[in-house]
Amino acid sequence: MQPKKNVFINNISIPWELFNDITTFIDYKSAVQLGLVCKSLYALTNWEKLKLKYEDEKYYIEAIKRDGLALQYVKNQTERICLEAVKQNNHALKYVKNQTEKICIKAIKRQFSKAKYIKIQTRKICLIYLKRVKQNGLMLEYIPHQSKKICLCAIKQNGLALQYVKNQTEEICFEAIKQNGLALQYVKNQTEEICFEAIKQNGLAIQYVKNQTEEICFEAIKQNSLAIQYVKNQTEEMCYEATNQSHPILPYIHNQTEELCIKAIKKNSHMFKYVIDQTDKICLEAVKENGLVLKHVNNQTEEICFEAIKSCGLALKYVKNQTEEMCLESVKQYGYTLMYVHNQTEKICLEAIKQNYDSWGYVKNYTLYLYMLRILHLFEKYCVCVFNNYSYDSFCNFIHDIYTIFFIKVIYWQ
Repeated sequence: MQPKKNVFINNISIPWELFNDITTFIDYKSAVQLGLVCKSLYALTNWEKLKLKYEDEKYYIEAIKRDGLALQYVKNQTERICLEAVKQNNHALKYVKNQTEKICIKAIKRQFSKAKYIKIQTRKICLIYLKRVKQNGLMLEYIPHQSKKICLCAIKQNGLALQYVKNQTEEICFEAIKQNGLALQYVKNQTEEICFEAIKQNGLAIQYVKNQTEEICFEAIKQNSLAIQYVKNQTEEMCYEATNQSHPILPYIHNQTEELCIKAIKKNSHMFKYVIDQTDKICLEAVKENGLVLKHVNNQTEEICFEAIKSCGLALKYVKNQTEEMCLESVKQYGYTLMYVHNQTEKICLEAIKQNYDSWGYVKNYTLYLYMLRILHLFEKYCVCVFNNYSYDSFCNFIHDIYTIFFIKVIYWQ
């Protein structure tokens, strides 16, 4: 292969390779203008250095536009190269050797979590920090240079940001637990005053108190009865205080007494299912409060079942051994509980229909009297339709009902 000849521009001989490299970075017109410069200036120019400068920056920018993390392999970093890198991938800020305010702001505006790679601190950057922690205090996690003002702004927005504070002071800790008592878990040096302040804000913070005193525990339970579950040494007084609220605290009581259970159930009947030792007295009090808790009674007695049905007729659904008296009491309240009656008698059915006409749909065993009564009711319904000028469709529905009952009874009598 023959070597390429030199290029002559205005009688200046330029090696082909060098000319090709130069025109890569400048257009042809600029290359021609270059040839107009005098020979001495051309001879004094360090073309190799000039070539490398443009070659490096353009080559690296092209590479970084495809993958910003390629910045880690660039030896001669310029601000332009770095800006392109963080523009393509914010994580590239980690590899910037000489960080400038412009580069850092560009990175954290795109993704604030990359602030953890910032090595410099300027007024503008601090203002961005303040703005972000006011919106979300947990962003404090990514701020490498924390000032007292930034920390206070963060924990006032979210007390749990205390976990990211590098230098905790008593003032910062107080502000954190005032905003969220559960921030107590991140307090390195707990004092009794700090603990009291935390449980006043949220009683459940008792779980993070290292030194639980009776006074602190009692205060926590007053604020939130569910705090009883985190009290190591429960007293009877604490347990009674916990039952003053309607939270389901019985599962967390170490020593359940009959009196304590009854008090808790009166406050919230659903707590009955957490009673370990069910006595007749406790069961009676529970079903009197809410008959439907009968489903959780282990040993059903006739008295308990009857009291449950008196409280709520729907409790018949959970009665294992039904009596006619129980069924009558239930259908007198809600006729449609006829569906739960195991042994339907004519008396029970009549009481159900008397309470709710639609209970006819739950009658399983028709007697002749019930059949005739059903016909009579349907006839009355038809008369209402006629006298109130009901539509032809209503009349058809009446005929359909008569036919259905008649068809059922023909099969029954057979």
